[in-house]
Amino acid sequence: MILNKMPSFLTSLDQIHPGARVCLYGIGEGCLHFLHTLQTHRQDVEIVCLIDDSHKEVTTSIPIVSSAELSSFDFDLVLVTSAYWVDISKKIVTLENFEFKVVESSLLYKHMIFDDDELCIREEQFSQTSALLTGNSQKSLYALIVASRKKNPEYQQVLYDFFHANRKTMGREYLEYIHPEAFSTIIEGGVFDGSDTGEFIKLLAEDGTIYGFDPNLTSLNDDPGFRQNPKVRLYPVALWNSRATLNFFSNASNRPGARILADGETVAEMRVISAISIDEFIEEQSIDKVDFIKLDVEGAELEVLRGAVATLKNHRPQMAICIYHAKEHLFQIPLYLDSILENYHYHIGHYSPTFWDTVWYAVPDEIVGCIGDNSKGRL
Repeated sequence: MILNKMPSFLTSLDQIHPGARVCLYGIGEGCLHFLHTLQTHRQDVEIVCLIDDSHKEVTTSIPIVSSAELSSFDFDLVLVTSAYWVDISKKIVTLENFEFKVVESSLLYKHMIFDDDELCIREEQFSQTSALLTGNSQKSLYALIVASRKKNPEYQQVLYDFFHANRKTMGREYLEYIHPEAFSTIIEGGVFDGSDTGEFIKLLAEDGTIYGFDPNLTSLNDDPGFRQNPKVRLYPVALWNSRATLNFFSNASNRPGARILADGETVAEMRVISAISIDEFIEEQSIDKVDFIKLDVEGAELEVLRGAVATLKNHRPQMAICIYHAKEHLFQIPLYLDSILENYHYHIGHYSPTFWDTVWYAVPDEIVGCIGDNSKGRL
């Protein structure tokens, strides 16, 4: 089903009528942030229920219901509180005639959305980053990804359409622009459930090893298929810019969002973890060659790279680095890599109908030259 027109958007808390009874649809980071905002600044608004069709476990006194149960509640307005607002909007219009608005992304994910002043200030950095990419299709994709971080939701709709038009031809996330060969060593920052680790095993030489780092190894699948594999070594520590102890948010209700906390930040599920830099680990383990590095570490990517300069320069690995966890990473990470490395090819891939899951690929010229560039374009 295609939306015939853009839904109505909530751009300010003032647009909610005094004493309104509302339901929030889409439980996740954005919803919980917005819920806290409402409870702090609009205490007159009654939160009737949270709507979730994926059975997420969230600790709250507010009823959590499915969309099918919504008709049994008395309310004035449904507020869509998710980056997946296009799909949710399509679903709502098939239900009873409920009034709904989509909460603008800047109210849900302030760290993800640029305001107009920021876009003007960062224009040169966006241009410099685009110049690192080869071909109009890659540059156009980068421009679309940046545009999807604007307050204007139309670009999020365009990104959604792009993803669904091209998803069947997209390569595997983290591997789309990586040249497969018999890797001796893979560094995986952010293991999560182990599904990517299982794919990386296929790239290893007979005596190769994957070193996986994740403070939340409890998120591993019950049977990921490699727990006893001698080629995989997992460490319940974080990667960082140096050896350190850090505060960590386990995020039991949204384990993919578990992350290192900023200085001074406190949350209920906070614990202290150990961290190490890639350079320190490579030296301590006397690893001769690092072939591939994947980083999906919930916003810590830039700090990890700062602790890997010697490894990147001396080993010249291929890399797949997530650049979507913070809006500034869309230019900071590519430009940082370009500032410390010479003779690399760069590509960008996007693997979600929302502004999540953008990956920056870095491949040394000598590998591209030997095998041939496999860069692809779909815009």
